[in-house]
Amino acid sequence: MSELHRSKLIEFAKKSLIKSGGFGWLTATGAIDEKKNLAAWINFRMTYIFGLEKISGNESVAKYLEHGITTMRNQFYDEENGGFYAEVSTTETIDSQKKAYEFAFALLALSTATRAGVVGAKEDLVSALDIFEKYFWDESFGLVNESWDQSFTLCNEYHGLNANMHTVEAFLELYKSSGDANWLNRALRICKFAFEEAKKTDVGLIPEHFDEQWVLDKEFNSENPGDPFHPYGIIIGHQFEWARLAIELSLALESTAPKWLEVEAKNVYKIAKRIGWKIDGAPGFIYTVDFSGNPVVHMRMHWVITEAVAAACVLSKIDKSSHFAADFSEWWGYAEKYFLDQSNGSWRHELNALNEESSTVWDGRPDIYHAYQTLAIIY
Repeated sequence: MSELHRSKLIEFAKKSLIKSGGFGWLTATGAIDEKKNLAAWINFRMTYIFGLEKISGNESVAKYLEHGITTMRNQFYDEENGGFYAEVSTTETIDSQKKAYEFAFALLALSTATRAGVVGAKEDLVSALDIFEKYFWDESFGLVNESWDQSFTLCNEYHGLNANMHTVEAFLELYKSSGDANWLNRALRICKFAFEEAKKTDVGLIPEHFDEQWVLDKEFNSENPGDPFHPYGIIIGHQFEWARLAIELSLALESTAPKWLEVEAKNVYKIAKRIGWKIDGAPGFIYTVDFSGNPVVHMRMHWVITEAVAAACVLSKIDKSSHFAADFSEWWGYAEKYFLDQSNGSWRHELNALNEESSTVWDGRPDIYHAYQTLAIIY
C-alpha cells in the first residue's frame, strides 16, 4: 500500500513544475498558486525528492530532477557572491539572504543529483561545498551559522537547531555520494550538541533557538508561537526527526557508533510521545510545547506525524520491543485516516485540534519532502 501512496505522491509533485523554471507552490487540488514566488526550500526539496526517486529506478522523474538542477543554477544561484537566494520570482530576486536551512536542501539536491548521474551536478556540488566551508560551517562550535546577507558580509546573530538538524541529514547524504567519513564525524558533533542541550531543559527535549554564542534563548518568538519555521518553545516533531537521524547516523557509523546515539534517540522519542500524543483528548501530535512541557500550539502538522511514523519504523527495526511497532501501527493508521488525501496522493498539511483541515500555519500543500521520505522508509 505504501508503494502506491508513494507513486501517487510523486505524480502529485510533478504538477508543481513551471516550464519557465522552478517548482511552484501547490494548492490542495495540485494547482500552482500563481500568487506565490519561488521558494528555495520548496524547489531544493522537490529536486532532492526527484533525485531519490530517480535513484530508486523511476526514470519518469529524470526530467524533473534535471529541471530542478537547472533552476538552481539559473534562478537561485548568486553568480557574483556564490550561494543561493532564499526566494525569487521569474524576473527578480525577492529575498537575497543566504540561509543554512535552504543550503542544507541544496546540498541534498546536488548530492542526490550527483548520485543519479545528472550532468554537471558534481561540479555544482563542489562549488556549493566551497561556500558551505567558508561561511556556514563553524569549526569552533561544530555547528552551522544560520544565515548571511547577500554578499556574505553580515552573519545573523541568531542560531537555530532546525538548520543544523537538516545539515545532519545533508551530511548523511554527502557520505553516500562521497564515501568521506568526515561528514559522519561532523554530523556526530551536531547531534552531540543537540542531545546535550536536551538534558539541560526541564522537559528533556531538544530546544530550537540560540544566540550568537549558542546560549539558549527561551523567549525567542514568544509573540509568534505558530511560526512555520521558528515557533516559540520546543517542537514535538523535531524530537522524532532528531531520533530518526541519530539512528541513521548510528547505522552509518557501524562499529564506531557511540552508544549514546541510540540511548538519547529513544529518550527524546519517549518524552515527545508522552507529552505530544493525544494530550488534548483527540488523536494526533500537537505542534509545540513550552519548556515545562505544556502545550502551546495544538495544531496537527502533517510533517510531525510523518516524522513520528518514520522514527517508530526505524526504531522498530533495531529494537524488537513491541511498543515501537505498536506506535508505528497506531500512528500510521491515524495518518492514513486524517492526513492522506486518497483522491490525489497529497497530504493535508495542517489539522486543528478536532482533526479538521485548517490553514493557520500552512496554506495549500506545497511540501512532499517529509511524506515521501517516510513512505520510502516504511516501504
